[in-house]
Amino acid sequence: MKKKAVELSFAWIFSIVVGAVILFIAIYFASQLIETSSYEINTKTTKKLIGIFDSLQTTAEESKTEKVTFAIDTKIYPSCNNEGDFGESIIQISEKFGFKNKWSKPGGDISAQDVYLFSEDIIEVNAHEDVYFFTKQFEMPFKTADMVMMYSKPYCFVNAPREIRNDIENLGQNVNLFAVTDIDSCSGESVSVCFDSNNCDVNVNTVAHTIEKNKETVYFIDETIYAAIFSSKGSYECGIKRIMMKLSQLSELYGRKAQFITQRGCNTGLYGDMVLLQGRAKEFKDMRELEYIKTTAELIKNKNGELGCYLF
Repeated sequence: MKKKAVELSFAWIFSIVVGAVILFIAIYFASQLIETSSYEINTKTTKKLIGIFDSLQTTAEESKTEKVTFAIDTKIYPSCNNEGDFGESIIQISEKFGFKNKWSKPGGDISAQDVYLFSEDIIEVNAHEDVYFFTKQFEMPFKTADMVMMYSKPYCFVNAPREIRNDIENLGQNVNLFAVTDIDSCSGESVSVCFDSNNCDVNVNTVAHTIEKNKETVYFIDETIYAAIFSSKGSYECGIKRIMMKLSQLSELYGRKAQFITQRGCNTGLYGDMVLLQGRAKEFKDMRELEYIKTTAELIKNKNGELGCYLF
């Protein structure tokens, strides 16, 4: 009887071990399958998000807004590359699902060469929360690019200049931006933005044209203030570099146009100015050079406005 009991016990142990091995193998391959499928799902989600940028391109209007609601917990990883002729904006997405409800492996990185995206390095939203977008045109002196700001948290602007308050009002109610007169009016979950004081998450010095955020300082001009507020330093500086690369290319084209219409009897006198603007944009390295480029662009814009035949 004892011997039979030992044999029965061994059979059970053997069955348990074999079953455990089979179960482990099944779970392993299931997890591998989930990881593979999650990569594909995340890549498809990224492609859909990239598609949103088409609706954010401006024509006659100066700005546009959009928001996207995510069904499950999601992390967005935006990045910027300024190599090549125009550089590119790049996005990856990771979603939380699977057996352990952990963050999945990010999907493939999808690039958009014609998108100039400004944001933090990671944007995280919970299920059924929104990611917000708004676009502002960058003109210097002609339209050069659409700057797209992307964020998930509400932003609270404290004692903002009238131009900023007007922008927030014109953007409407669906952008999660608020203009207040006192920091105590900001909600606890919002990112506070102070103007000419140092009590907020983001502090804007309108005299020195600097913005302090996350213990880092960036330089801005009026045309780039939103990009600087909503971006990490790396995203901001890379994005502005990309815009300067495009400005250089467009200035060269307008220079050729100036030569062409001069041959047709309309001397704009702007060829030399376009060469100067092209060179300054091409050699752009430091954010403080934006002011010099802006000055050159304003002179060109004024000259163009006085012409009988406009260059742009």
